[in-house]
Amino acid sequence: MQRPVTAGPGPDPATRAPEAVLPGAPTDDARSWPRVMVDRTFGRYLLGNVLTMLGIWVFNIVAVVVAYEATGSALVAGTVTAAQFVPHILLSIPAGAAADRWSRRTQAAVGHAIAACGSGGLAVWSATSELDDGAAVPLVLASVVVGVGTSIAGPAMLAMVPALVRPGELPTAVTLGMAPLPIGRAVGPVLGTAIAVATQPAVAFALTSALSVAFVVLVLTLHPRPTPRPAEDGTPRLGVWAYLRENRPLVVLLLCVAAVGAGTDPPITLAPVVSASLTGGTGLAGPVATAFGVGAGLGFALIPVARRALGLRRYGYAGLLVMALGSAVATIPTVPAAVVGFAVSGAGLTLTMTGLSATLQASLPEAVRGRMMALWSVAFVGTRPLAAVGNGLVADHLSPQAALLGMALLGAVAAGFGLTRGAGSRRAP
Repeated sequence: MQRPVTAGPGPDPATRAPEAVLPGAPTDDARSWPRVMVDRTFGRYLLGNVLTMLGIWVFNIVAVVVAYEATGSALVAGTVTAAQFVPHILLSIPAGAAADRWSRRTQAAVGHAIAACGSGGLAVWSATSELDDGAAVPLVLASVVVGVGTSIAGPAMLAMVPALVRPGELPTAVTLGMAPLPIGRAVGPVLGTAIAVATQPAVAFALTSALSVAFVVLVLTLHPRPTPRPAEDGTPRLGVWAYLRENRPLVVLLLCVAAVGAGTDPPITLAPVVSASLTGGTGLAGPVATAFGVGAGLGFALIPVARRALGLRRYGYAGLLVMALGSAVATIPTVPAAVVGFAVSGAGLTLTMTGLSATLQASLPEAVRGRMMALWSVAFVGTRPLAAVGNGLVADHLSPQAALLGMALLGAVAAGFGLTRGAGSRRAP
């Protein structure tokens, strides 16, 4: 039974024993995955997520490669990446508040319809224009539109998950909900670059738009379980900032999510310049980005081991250390080291995102779920613009290896902070 929603002081759900907080947590193992995957409701949600994540990473890598080839500047490539994620800083909190009041399904559909317009418009422009120095402006504008759409949809999509499964299946659903990320990162960059090389970038951008439209169709067929909102169940409206003041280990968790978001930038922003520094061209950009996605996929096999060794609430922070290790390995200036390093970093991403996401989702009352998942989105995506621009500047003025080392240090510091002070740590108050 869901605990009452109150705004006053009380025990921090994030510091209780994992099995006491996570109803049905024993179902969070690989044997329960097939049942949840083929569920009529959650299965369609998962398929839609796979399609839209695939489209996002096709868009990301093709836009960055086109920007770098047209201008020769890693900073411009980083700016194109940043433009897609800046809207999350501005719009995710209002979008989270909307998700706590109105239909999350409709909000997710509207957001991805907007994203489809951004990538579709860029497809039309790139098919009819020269890709030269002037390409930076339309690439940035299209990235902003895509970012607006995904920032509107994101909190609603995340907050909808508990309503798509039975309570005991929530940890499994959260774990499976991370699967589209490695699938998109593994397949999207290779697919995008292959299409762009074999045809032209416009075709890759058009595919991105079509996949967003497919998500809209799928999400509108979902029928989430009704969930009580504050106005319906008689509970007071809970302020998200008051909730965080009473649950401070979750603030540390969100800071660690911000570090994870920054750590996901190098395989995109730095992929072309790493490729150029090692091979003299951008042909390695797709494989480098794909290695990160493949590693993220392989990371799912490590989840049971990590959970048994560290516990559900701590293996997420350990995943940040794995990400940092991968970035450090990728600083070795050889092609094998770059590929292996990004793969290790991808495995760390899966560990940290599944662990931290399950911790947060299972700790939230329904009254603040939309806004808290908006903060999650801001933390994860909002650091990407800073990381993208920062990585571009360091790569242009120092080296891509220096940028990777900076990301490794950031991840290691955040992991130490989370393990000692974050939700589920032994020293959390």
